[in-house]
Amino acid sequence: MTRTDLKPAKALWSSSGENAPDNLQRLPLNRLKILVCHNQRNTHEKIAFTSPTRTPKTPAMDMDFRSVLLRELSIRQSKNPRYSLRGFAKALNLSPSSLSALLRSKRRPSPALIQRLGPDLGLSESEIASFAKTSGEVIFQNIPDEVYEKIADWYHYPILELTKVKGFQPSAGYVALRLGITLQEAQEAVDRLVQVGLLEVTEKRWKDISLLGNATSVNTRTTSASKRKLQRQLLHKGIDSLESVPFELRINNSSTVAINKKDLPVARERIIKFYRKLLADLEETRTPSDVYNLSIAFFPLTKEIES
Repeated sequence: MTRTDLKPAKALWSSSGENAPDNLQRLPLNRLKILVCHNQRNTHEKIAFTSPTRTPKTPAMDMDFRSVLLRELSIRQSKNPRYSLRGFAKALNLSPSSLSALLRSKRRPSPALIQRLGPDLGLSESEIASFAKTSGEVIFQNIPDEVYEKIADWYHYPILELTKVKGFQPSAGYVALRLGITLQEAQEAVDRLVQVGLLEVTEKRWKDISLLGNATSVNTRTTSASKRKLQRQLLHKGIDSLESVPFELRINNSSTVAINKKDLPVARERIIKFYRKLLADLEETRTPSDVYNLSIAFFPLTKEIES
C-alpha cells in the first residue's frame, strides 16, 4: 500500500457515494477497517468507516481489549482526522511499535497494562478486572492505604479466602477455630471487612466481594508501616509453621546468590509475575480445602562497608 492509498475517514466515507456527517459517531468495530502505511520514517494508521450506518455504542464487555483500543482510536480520529497512531501511543504512554503490536494482535496485553490503560479508555473497575481475567493471569484490586491500614493484621485476608473453602460456616466462631485467633478478633475483623466493602455478610452466607476475589495493595514500589506490619506477622507465621505444620503440608526453601543490585527491579517484576501466575493456577481448583500463604523475601545478607 502506498501513501496515496491513505485517506481521512470523511474522504473514504464520501467516496462511498454518501455525505459524511459533521460529527462522526461511535461505530461497532466490525464496521471499521485499519489502513496501514509504512515508510522509512514512521508508521501511520487511519481508521476508515466502511459504512455510514449509525448504530449504538457497543458495550465494552462484548469486545476484546484490542477492540476497545480500536474504538477509542476511532473516537479520537473522528474528532480530529489528523490524529495519528503516534499521538494515540503518546497519550497512552506507549511506544508506537508497542501500540501497533497490540492493535494487530501481535502482542497480548498483560493484566498490569490493562489496569494502567483501562481508565484512559473509559473502562470501569469491573470491566478492567474482567479483561485482565481473560488474559490468563490474576489481577489484584488496589486497596487504598487508608483502607489497608484498617485490615493490616494477617487474618483479614484469610477470612476472605475461607469463604471459598469447602465446608465453610458463616460464623465468627468457625473463623476463630480455623485461623487460631480469638472470637473477638474474628468478629472485629469481619466487621472491618464489611465496613471497607470487601465482604458481604447475610444470615446464611458470607461472600468475598472484592474484584475477582483478589484484594491487595498493588503498589509494589513503595512501603508503609501497615504493609511492614503485615509482612512481619506473616513471616512469623512462616517461622511457627516450621515446628507446628507437618513437612508434607508446607514448602520451605531458600537460596543464596551473588547479584548486582542494579538487577533488583528486574528481579522484582519477575518474582511478582511468577507468584501471581502460580496463584492463578492454584485457584483453578473447584474444591479448595485450606487457606495457604505464599511469602517471598529477597534481601541482602551482606552489609555495606563505609569508606
